[in-house]
Amino acid sequence: ITSASTTITVDSQSFPDSAGAAVVWDNDMPDVFYYTSKTTTLFSGVTGLAFDHEDNDAIQAVYLMEI
Repeated sequence: ITSASTTITVDSQSFPDSAGAAVVWDNDMPDVFYYTSKTTTLFSGVTGLAFDHEDNDAIQAVYLMEI
């Protein structure tokens, strides 16, 4: 994945939000990105990646918490 990528292919995911934010962990460094749609194996409309990533970097959902 490059920082200019607009799609990210994954092995699988089960994020509850059809659009939102996620973080890629690369050597313990977080890189937050936004997506406008998703399937079980693809994030589309990706923006905000700050740097390139390798295969098998972990992706984690970012959730909004109301206090």
